[in-house]
Amino acid sequence: MTMLLHSISMILTFLTVTASSSLLTCNSSPLTNCITCDNTQTCFEIAAPSHVKTQGECCSLASVYPLPFPYSLTDRTSVGTMWSWNVDEESCTIFMGNTPSTVTESSSGNCVAGRLSLPSLPPPTPIVPAPENAKNVLFIMVDDLRPELSGGYDHSEVKTPNLDAFAKESLVFEQAHCQIAVCGPSRSSFMSGRRPDSTTVYNFFRHFRQADVGQNWTSLPQHFKNNGYLTLGSGKLYHPNQPPMYDSPLSWSEENGDLFENDDSWPDNYGHGPGGGEDLGKENCGEVQPDELNDLCSPIAWCAVNNTEAENTLGEAINVEVATSRLRGELKAAPDGEAQQPFFLAIGLHKPHLPWSVPERFFDMYPEAEDIPLAANKYPPEGMPDVAFNPTGNCTADTPMPDEYARKARRAYMAAVSYMDSFVGSILEALEDSGRASDTLVVFASDHGWQLGEHGEWQKMTNFDLATRVPLIVRAPWKENAVGRSDALVELVGLFPSMAELAGIPTVADEHPLEGESFAPAFDDSEWQGQGWALSQYPRAPKTTAAKQNDDKSLSADPVNDNITVMGYSLRVEGWRYTEWASFDGTANGGKGKVDWTAPLYGVELYDHSDAVGDINDLDAHENVNVAESPENKGIVAELSKQLREIVADSVRSK
Repeated sequence: MTMLLHSISMILTFLTVTASSSLLTCNSSPLTNCITCDNTQTCFEIAAPSHVKTQGECCSLASVYPLPFPYSLTDRTSVGTMWSWNVDEESCTIFMGNTPSTVTESSSGNCVAGRLSLPSLPPPTPIVPAPENAKNVLFIMVDDLRPELSGGYDHSEVKTPNLDAFAKESLVFEQAHCQIAVCGPSRSSFMSGRRPDSTTVYNFFRHFRQADVGQNWTSLPQHFKNNGYLTLGSGKLYHPNQPPMYDSPLSWSEENGDLFENDDSWPDNYGHGPGGGEDLGKENCGEVQPDELNDLCSPIAWCAVNNTEAENTLGEAINVEVATSRLRGELKAAPDGEAQQPFFLAIGLHKPHLPWSVPERFFDMYPEAEDIPLAANKYPPEGMPDVAFNPTGNCTADTPMPDEYARKARRAYMAAVSYMDSFVGSILEALEDSGRASDTLVVFASDHGWQLGEHGEWQKMTNFDLATRVPLIVRAPWKENAVGRSDALVELVGLFPSMAELAGIPTVADEHPLEGESFAPAFDDSEWQGQGWALSQYPRAPKTTAAKQNDDKSLSADPVNDNITVMGYSLRVEGWRYTEWASFDGTANGGKGKVDWTAPLYGVELYDHSDAVGDINDLDAHENVNVAESPENKGIVAELSKQLREIVADSVRSK
C-alpha cells in the first residue's frame, strides 16, 4: 500500500474529497474508484493509476467510496506534497517530502488538495523499430556511493569482489562527476540529460515534467522506448515523485508494466523508494548506532541485522529478485535466428544510502571499529568560506563527530557497500544466465558521492570532490578500447548521449537539446579527453550573508525554490577545483531561479588537485587548503572564473 503514495498523480485546480455511495461513470463505463480533473477532462481509475481513460465525459464527482487507504493525491506542481484521507479517523494526512503530519480539517472532514498548473501529458512519440544490431542496456544505479572501491579505484579496504571482477572487464572512468550532489536533483539531471539549471530541480519539490520546464523532453529510458526497446525499471531510479509516477507511462513500456509497480510485494518499511531505508527496531540488530549519535549527528544510523525474518523484509533483496527473474525469464536469449526485441533494464540499488541496515555478516567482513581508520582530514579546509559547509544534524564545522562514533559509522558504511556489491553480483550472474551478456551494454554508476568525515562532512550536499565524484564503470565488450581506465573528466549528465551512442541508436532530437557530452569516444580512443571539465552546483539558503553554515532550507522548505539565495557553481578541470558561491534569486523566472553575477560573491574556493598534492584516489589528500586568496594564484582564479561563468551561460539553454 505504501507504493500508492508514490503512484497516483492528479491534475486538478482544487479538489475536495467527499464521501459518497454513488456509482460514478467515466465515458459511460461504471467505476467504483474514480477521480476527476475537470480542467483537463481526464479520468483516472485508482486501480490502475498509470492508465488514463479516454478523454471526454468525465466523472461527475470528485471521488467515491470504498477507496483503498492510504489514499493519496499528488499535486504535480508541489510534487513533495501528498494528501491521504483516513476514512476511520476523518482526518487528512499531509505529506511534505518524506515527513507526514496529520491534520484534522473542518467538521465536515474534507481534505482539500492544492493548486495545480500542469496540463495533461503530451502525446506519446511514435515508437520506431530498433536499429539492426542494437545492443541491450543494463543500467545499475546506486545511491550515495563514493569511488572507494578496490576494482578500478585502488581501495582494497572496501570489500567489493563482484565490482572488482566487473571492473576488470570494463572501462573505468576515474574522473566522473555528478551535476548536483543530492539524490532527486541529480537523478532528474542524468535521467533527463539536462543540467540542474535547466531542470530547475534543486530540492525535492520540483520535477522536470512541469509544464514550464520539460514536459515535452525525451527522458533517457523514454528515448530507448521510442527506438523500439522494451524499457523496464526496478528500484530507485527517478527519485519518488520526481517526476510523478516514476515518469510512467512515458519512460516505461506500458504493455509490460513497470517492475516497481508491484505494490503488494514491497515491505512496509522500504523507505523513500523501492529497496529504501529500513527502521527495523533494535531488537533485530546486533549492532546499532549509539543513542548519543542520534542526538548529535542525525540522520547517521545503522543496524547489523541479526534476524533472518527481519533480513527477509529488506526491500533491496525484493527489488533485485524482481529484476533478475525477468533476466532469466522473458529477457532470456531467444533460439538462434529468432528475432528478439532489445531491452533497456534499469535497476536502482538504494544502498549504501542511509540507514546502513544490512545483514550482520557484511559487518563481519570488516575489522572491529577500533581498527577502522579515521579520515585524516576531518576538519573543514583551511580558508573555506562558511557557506560551503553542510552540517549533519549537530555535527558542524565546529563540533565534529567524536572519533569513537566516526569509526563505527565508517565501518557500517563499508558493510552497506559490500551488501550492495552482493546484489551487483546477483544481477550480473542473471545477465550471464540470460545468454545476452555479450550484446548488452552494462553501466554502473552512483547518483553522487559521499563524505565519511572528510572535512568534517558526513553526507553529500556540498561541492567538494568527495560529494560530486562518483564511480562510473562501463562494459561494452564489442568496442576496441573496452577495458582499462580513463582519466578524462566526464559527467553523469553525459550518460544519456553516451548510452545511446554505445547501444547503437540515434541521438535524441528534442527542441531543447541534451546538455551533456558523450563519453562514448573513449571506447574508440584510449587518449580521448573530451571537453576537459565537469560542472557541478549546489544551492544554499543561509540565514544571513555571514551564515556559518547551510540551514538546509534549500532542501526542505518551499516547493518553488523561494528560499534559495545562494548557488555554488563548481568547475573541475585538470589540476584544479574552482567554486564560486553566487547570489541566486529563487523567486525569479516563476520559481525557476536565476543567478546574479553582478552581486558580491558569498565565497570563492580554489583547490589544488595536481599530482604533487596526492594521487586522485587518495581521498584524504585533496581540498584541505583553499588557495584562492594566494597571490600566486590570481591568474588562475581569473581564468577559471571566466571559464566557469561562460560554461554556466552556454551549457544551460532554458534561461
